[in-house]
Amino acid sequence: MPDYYVFSIWEAIMEIVVGAYRITTLDLASITDNHPTCYFILKNCLNSVLIALRSSTDAIIEESDASRNSNMSIFLYLLIAASCSLFISLIFMIPVISKVTKNK
Repeated sequence: MPDYYVFSIWEAIMEIVVGAYRITTLDLASITDNHPTCYFILKNCLNSVLIALRSSTDAIIEESDASRNSNMSIFLYLLIAASCSLFISLIFMIPVISKVTKNK
């Protein structure tokens, strides 16, 4: 029996699910640490699958945080630019409005 198997994270999760189902169909006397299905479940559930799953979820969370921060800064810049342009347009509009009201 090899020391390790090479699977992608999704293949390993599917193998664990299938292995867990196979273990439920085994007789209680035949469940040992040397049984290939039990060995696979023990090695992967306790070690690499959980580590790989945690690292992939952390990577997804970090990417979504970075994307959110980038979008927030872009929104803030656009909000500041819109506010400045509105303020500048008001500065130009006030004299025009006052002249119109004086001419009436």
